[in-house]
Amino acid sequence: MSTDTYFQQVEQLLAPLNPDERFEAIEYFKDYAQDANLDTGDALVAQLGTPKQLSRQILADYSIKATENQQVQGTKTNNRSTMRQIWLVLLAILSLPMAIPLAITVFVLIGAAIIVLISILGSIWITIAAITISGFFIGGMALYVAVGLVTTHLMTAITYLGMGIAGLGIGLLLIPVLKWFTQASFRSFAKFFRWIYQRLSNRRQAVEVSDK
Repeated sequence: MSTDTYFQQVEQLLAPLNPDERFEAIEYFKDYAQDANLDTGDALVAQLGTPKQLSRQILADYSIKATENQQVQGTKTNNRSTMRQIWLVLLAILSLPMAIPLAITVFVLIGAAIIVLISILGSIWITIAAITISGFFIGGMALYVAVGLVTTHLMTAITYLGMGIAGLGIGLLLIPVLKWFTQASFRSFAKFFRWIYQRLSNRRQAVEVSDK
């Protein structure tokens, strides 16, 4: 495989980026290859990984950069873009060239962290969701009972009416809390994967510098 073929494949795999971003990324790595005397496809694969591996790392880098820009501008990311970033960063981590012991350590760390995060965040989410649903259910039942008693036991009906309004109010108040917590959970996962990816990328860059 020639260097031209290598970069053509990388460019095709960078379709999610806009044309300017693709051009910038390809030119950067072409300059890098020229400076490092990587004049064959095999040399590029040995140094940068396969076109698929390199493209995954580029997509992850641009996704992280976009998130950082949004944070600077004070713009919040939605759950869809956060999940997409988690997926891109995870693919990039799996694409990084790593020694077997380091790879095993990384996979174990990621697996353990995912289990812990899901256990903690999942239990909190279920608790909030259960309280929200209970509020609506109890509120609805109380209002139903209040309607049935309004003509025979007015004071009791008023009591149930108050309970119903309170239950529905709790449910309505917890909906934005549940939404916020869901978004915060996704952001926590994304932040964790970004941290792992950046640590591994920095480690790889340090090794490359020392080799030179």
